[in-house]
Amino acid sequence: MKNNKGFTYIELIIAVGLLAIVVFALLGLYDFGNRTFVQQSSEIVTETEVRDAMELMLTECRKASVYNATDDTIRVGNNIISFKEKDKQLIMTKRDLVTNTISETVLCYNISSVTFDVKNDKIDLGIYAETKNSKNDNISLESVYNIRKDYD
Repeated sequence: MKNNKGFTYIELIIAVGLLAIVVFALLGLYDFGNRTFVQQSSEIVTETEVRDAMELMLTECRKASVYNATDDTIRVGNNIISFKEKDKQLIMTKRDLVTNTISETVLCYNISSVTFDVKNDKIDLGIYAETKNSKNDNISLESVYNIRKDYD
Protein backbone atom coordinates (compact mmCIF):
# COMPACT_ATOMS: atom_id res chain seq x y z
CA MET A 1 0.00 0.00 0.00
CA LYS A 2 1.43 3.27 -1.10
CA ASN A 3 -1.23 5.72 0.15
CA ASN A 4 0.58 8.76 1.61
CA LYS A 5 -2.54 10.83 2.37
CA GLY A 6 -3.04 10.12 6.13
CA PHE A 7 -1.31 10.16 9.50
CA THR A 8 0.57 7.25 10.89
CA TYR A 9 -0.37 5.78 14.26
CA ILE A 10 2.76 7.24 15.82
CA GLU A 11 1.88 10.73 14.63
CA LEU A 12 -1.65 10.38 16.07
CA ILE A 13 -0.33 9.10 19.42
CA ILE A 14 2.14 12.01 19.62
CA ALA A 15 -0.57 14.56 18.73
CA VAL A 16 -3.01 13.13 21.31
CA GLY A 17 -0.22 13.07 23.94
CA LEU A 18 0.68 16.71 23.31
CA LEU A 19 -2.99 17.70 23.44
CA ALA A 20 -3.39 15.84 26.77
CA ILE A 21 -0.36 17.68 28.22
CA VAL A 22 -1.79 21.06 27.17
CA VAL A 23 -5.27 20.22 28.58
CA PHE A 24 -3.84 19.04 31.93
CA ALA A 25 -1.67 22.17 32.17
CA LEU A 26 -4.72 24.38 31.56
CA LEU A 27 -6.77 22.46 34.12
CA GLY A 28 -3.97 22.89 36.66
CA LEU A 29 -3.87 26.65 36.03
CA TYR A 30 -7.65 26.84 36.35
CA ASP A 31 -7.60 24.90 39.64
CA PHE A 32 -4.81 27.10 41.04
CA GLY A 33 -6.64 30.28 40.03
CA ASN A 34 -9.90 29.03 41.52
CA ARG A 35 -8.29 28.07 44.86
CA THR A 36 -6.53 31.45 45.00
CA PHE A 37 -9.78 33.27 44.28
CA VAL A 38 -11.66 31.40 47.02
CA GLN A 39 -8.86 31.98 49.58
CA GLN A 40 -8.56 35.68 48.79
CA SER A 41 -12.34 36.15 48.83
CA SER A 42 -12.49 34.58 52.29
CA GLU A 43 -9.61 36.78 53.41
CA ILE A 44 -11.29 39.95 52.14
CA VAL A 45 -14.62 39.07 53.79
CA THR A 46 -12.93 38.35 57.13
CA GLU A 47 -10.80 41.50 57.01
CA THR A 48 -13.86 43.60 56.18
CA GLU A 49 -15.90 42.03 58.99
CA VAL A 50 -13.08 42.56 61.50
CA ARG A 51 -12.56 46.17 60.40
CA ASP A 52 -16.30 46.94 60.54
CA ALA A 53 -16.65 45.29 63.96
CA MET A 54 -13.70 47.27 65.31
CA GLU A 55 -15.17 50.51 63.98
CA LEU A 56 -18.51 49.75 65.67
CA MET A 57 -16.76 48.92 68.95
CA LEU A 58 -14.83 52.21 68.80
CA THR A 59 -18.01 54.13 67.96
CA GLU A 60 -19.81 52.67 70.99
CA CYS A 61 -16.81 53.48 73.22
CA ARG A 62 -16.83 57.08 72.02
CA LYS A 63 -20.55 57.41 72.81
CA ALA A 64 -20.19 55.87 76.28
CA SER A 65 -20.77 57.93 79.40
CA VAL A 66 -19.70 55.35 82.00
CA TYR A 67 -16.81 52.88 81.81
CA ASN A 68 -16.87 49.94 84.23
CA ALA A 69 -13.55 48.17 84.75
CA THR A 70 -14.89 45.48 87.09
CA ASP A 71 -17.02 43.73 84.44
CA ASP A 72 -15.59 45.31 81.24
CA THR A 73 -18.77 47.10 80.22
CA ILE A 74 -19.64 50.56 78.97
CA ARG A 75 -22.83 52.53 79.36
CA VAL A 76 -24.32 54.23 76.31
CA GLY A 77 -27.55 56.02 77.11
CA ASN A 78 -29.84 53.48 78.82
CA ASN A 79 -27.79 50.47 77.62
CA ILE A 80 -25.01 48.52 79.26
CA ILE A 81 -22.80 47.12 76.47
CA SER A 82 -20.17 44.39 76.49
CA PHE A 83 -18.23 42.56 73.77
CA LYS A 84 -17.35 38.86 74.03
CA GLU A 85 -16.31 35.92 71.87
CA LYS A 86 -18.88 33.10 71.83
CA ASP A 87 -18.82 30.10 69.49
CA LYS A 88 -16.21 31.76 67.26
CA GLN A 89 -18.39 34.87 66.92
CA LEU A 90 -17.92 38.40 68.21
CA ILE A 91 -21.09 39.18 70.18
CA MET A 92 -22.18 42.63 71.31
CA THR A 93 -24.54 42.31 74.27
CA LYS A 94 -26.81 45.23 75.17
CA ARG A 95 -28.86 45.32 78.34
CA ASP A 96 -31.55 47.97 78.35
CA LEU A 97 -31.78 49.45 81.84
CA VAL A 98 -35.33 50.72 81.32
CA THR A 99 -36.97 47.51 80.04
CA ASN A 100 -34.32 45.16 81.46
CA THR A 101 -34.15 43.29 78.13
CA ILE A 102 -30.97 41.79 76.76
CA SER A 103 -30.14 41.68 73.05
CA GLU A 104 -27.17 40.07 71.37
CA THR A 105 -25.82 41.07 67.97
CA VAL A 106 -23.22 39.11 66.00
CA LEU A 107 -20.61 41.55 64.71
CA CYS A 108 -18.12 39.14 63.17
CA TYR A 109 -17.59 35.44 62.43
CA ASN A 110 -14.51 33.14 62.50
CA ILE A 111 -13.07 34.86 65.57
CA SER A 112 -10.48 33.10 67.70
CA SER A 113 -10.51 35.69 70.51
CA VAL A 114 -11.62 39.18 71.46
CA THR A 115 -10.03 41.63 73.86
CA PHE A 116 -12.23 44.25 75.49
CA ASP A 117 -10.52 45.46 78.65
CA VAL A 118 -11.69 48.62 80.36
CA LYS A 119 -8.91 50.24 82.40
CA ASN A 120 -8.59 53.52 84.29
CA ASP A 121 -7.72 55.71 81.33
CA LYS A 122 -8.11 53.50 78.26
CA ILE A 123 -9.93 50.60 76.67
CA ASP A 124 -7.89 47.88 74.98
CA LEU A 125 -9.69 46.45 71.96
CA GLY A 126 -8.54 43.47 69.95
CA ILE A 127 -10.15 41.16 67.43
CA TYR A 128 -8.29 38.06 66.33
CA ALA A 129 -9.64 36.04 63.40
CA GLU A 130 -8.96 32.44 62.46
CA THR A 131 -8.52 33.09 58.74
CA LYS A 132 -5.02 33.45 57.37
CA ASN A 133 -4.06 36.01 54.76
CA SER A 134 -2.09 35.40 51.57
CA LYS A 135 1.20 35.56 53.53
CA ASN A 136 -0.13 32.84 55.89
CA ASP A 137 -0.37 35.30 58.80
CA ASN A 138 -3.36 35.38 61.13
CA ILE A 139 -5.69 38.32 60.59
CA SER A 140 -5.98 40.55 63.64
CA LEU A 141 -6.85 44.12 64.47
CA GLU A 142 -5.97 45.86 67.70
CA SER A 143 -6.75 49.33 68.97
CA VAL A 144 -6.52 51.36 72.15
CA TYR A 145 -9.21 53.91 72.95
CA ASN A 146 -8.12 56.56 75.44
CA ILE A 147 -10.94 57.59 77.76
CA ARG A 148 -11.25 61.34 78.06
CA LYS A 149 -14.20 61.45 80.42
CA ASP A 150 -14.39 61.02 84.19
CA TYR A 151 -13.91 57.42 85.20
CA ASP A 152 -16.80 55.88 87.12
